[in-house]
Amino acid sequence: MKLSATDLDSSAVPFYFANNTLSRTATATDGIGLGGFENVPTSTNLTIKGFTPPPGNTQFGSIVVNARPDSITQVGLQPNP
Repeated sequence: MKLSATDLDSSAVPFYFANNTLSRTATATDGIGLGGFENVPTSTNLTIKGFTPPPGNTQFGSIVVNARPDSITQVGLQPNP
């Protein structure tokens, strides 16, 4: 799975878990399907989209979140089997 998001600036950093290890350089997650973004700018309209791995790269869901200052927002996207 890989994630994309709207309205991110250059300080936002994507992260993924691969082999049960946090990676800030991976470009997608493995079968455990965990990932996200750090340093997300404050936004009332941040859209996060999930995509299946290549070669499909099919969008399987999206969610809109409100990123507030000094807070942690957690959301989940999982493809239906």
